[in-house]
Amino acid sequence: EAQAITIRSRQVSLDYRKTGSKLTALASVFFKGNVDSLKTDIWGIEISLSYKIQNKIDLSASYSYLRTRRSNEEFTFPTIFDLPFFIRAQVKYQPTALWTISANLRTRSGVHNQVLAGANFNPELQVFEPFFLPLDQQQRLPIFNTMDLSINRIWPIREGLVVIGFITLNNVLNRENVRNINFNEDFSVIRNEFFSRRTFFIGGVINF
Repeated sequence: EAQAITIRSRQVSLDYRKTGSKLTALASVFFKGNVDSLKTDIWGIEISLSYKIQNKIDLSASYSYLRTRRSNEEFTFPTIFDLPFFIRAQVKYQPTALWTISANLRTRSGVHNQVLAGANFNPELQVFEPFFLPLDQQQRLPIFNTMDLSINRIWPIREGLVVIGFITLNNVLNRENVRNINFNEDFSVIRNEFFSRRTFFIGGVINF
């Protein structure tokens, strides 16, 4: 028989916005707490700025901070969304109404990963079974960094028919950003799993 799960939640936030002819500034501070089978507390700060230069160049940047903690009867531990910093920046240039050239930068702290403590062989199943350090002893993966470039071109064919062509280069610097950690079958060898390396896309979209 299914049982209902009661979730108690509370949330408070403070937001600020200033808009000018060229500069827009946003700031937010918030807290959210949930209680279900575990207690979850989330604190966050977000600041963003955007600036327009002569209606052709847009500059924008943002900084986010997230502190997330889950608690049970034994200990308190961070979640995968616990990020001391997440920074994003963009430069967008529009020489004409038909062309857009942009560069995007993202960098953030690595996410938490539960640390392997060892592995025992199970003779009945003929497999190795891992065991890990407690959740409050997690370690972070390396810092994530990537930069992307894109060029878009619009071709108005006729009224109601537009073709958009694009060229995109992701992870321009070809960085090895760690996504996760994997192991071999007996957990004696640690292997890093990476996000995509440098990737090139070219294509088009038809809007009608």
